[in-house]
Amino acid sequence: MIKFVLAFLFIFSTFADLSVRMEDEDDPEIFLRDSDGTTIEIVTEATGDGTSESSAFVAYIPIESSANMNQDAQHYFKESFDVPDKSDTSAGLSFSLSVDNNSDSSQQLMVAIKTDTDEYTSIAEITSSNFVSYSQICSASSSSFDCDNFDDDDEQAEVLLYIVYIDSGTSGDDTGEDFNPSESGYDNGFFIELNISADVQDYLDGDTAVSSISAARGDSNIEVTLSGAVATSDDNRGVALFNASDESFREIFEFSSLDDETTVKVDDLTNGTTYNFKVAWVDKWGYTSTLSSATGDVVPELIDTLLDKTSCYLITAGFGKEHYVIDYFRNFRDKFLLQTKLGTMFVNFYYATAPEYAKKLYKIPILRKIVVGMSFILYWLMNYWLYFTIILLLTFSLITLLWKKDLIRKSWS
Repeated sequence: MIKFVLAFLFIFSTFADLSVRMEDEDDPEIFLRDSDGTTIEIVTEATGDGTSESSAFVAYIPIESSANMNQDAQHYFKESFDVPDKSDTSAGLSFSLSVDNNSDSSQQLMVAIKTDTDEYTSIAEITSSNFVSYSQICSASSSSFDCDNFDDDDEQAEVLLYIVYIDSGTSGDDTGEDFNPSESGYDNGFFIELNISADVQDYLDGDTAVSSISAARGDSNIEVTLSGAVATSDDNRGVALFNASDESFREIFEFSSLDDETTVKVDDLTNGTTYNFKVAWVDKWGYTSTLSSATGDVVPELIDTLLDKTSCYLITAGFGKEHYVIDYFRNFRDKFLLQTKLGTMFVNFYYATAPEYAKKLYKIPILRKIVVGMSFILYWLMNYWLYFTIILLLTFSLITLLWKKDLIRKSWS
């Protein structure tokens, strides 16, 4: 009897441990490969752990449209990436998976696609590359989507995939097997919602474009501020940065939301080197708006050089880059402080002591934030002192009036 119980527990534990999951469920990774072998990571959102349709990972998949010949040029990889079409057998998706089949050779790792209300059909076996082609996805018969519709340039579709272990016995091919993921033996996998799009129309009409750019240089970095029309859509991803010389892709800056003026910080640059960038808005499928004109010549410089150039040591060390607040105080120094004897004495004292402390301050983030905060407060007080004075007078008058009418004293008592 004891042997029977132990054998049962062993079989049950073996079955229970069978699982297929994303390697990183908080930051899932899905990659798109074109027919030339170029691989890029696509946008994948985690709404849950993927173990149910309602918590499926959402991936944004671009697909070629025969009606739109500009897709490759409008993708952020531009001409170096070939957006796959529905019949491509060598292009498709690969996944970063964490799998456990308990060394059971009869288990096949399969990709299934939702074909009806609760039914899924296995369409491909996943090998060590964890790959499924566009052709395999589009060859499935499904009531939820039809790949032939992607010949239109404005088509979008949502397709549910299920990656699961299926017991094929000692041998056999489980492709074409119909099942319900809630059934015993098919509940070890996870779901991915493919949000497939051939639509780039909104990014070609000129209404979504970067119209102006300005740049501020820092130590080994620059900040690029851009403005222009932004499509008001949840499908916005952020800003794509390109080298102006050959319009090659450099990097993407992701934002939870975009507005008509956005600033991106470009790090890991070489001081003393001239940089020239173009930028564009980019959506979750990787399609971009029209590229901007170049930013102009921008040369990041050592903090020592910036401090010497601005001669506004402590504030420059706080911001770590050129800034309009620094320009304001430098102008205030020239037009007001240096015009009086007392002001000149203060400036001379400042120059004799500030450079040494500025370099130390630059290395302490919390002190830099304090300096930036105090600089903004002083900037606003000096520029809008009249408004502050009026607000203080009105507040004082209101308190005095209420006090005289005993409203405040009554509430205190």
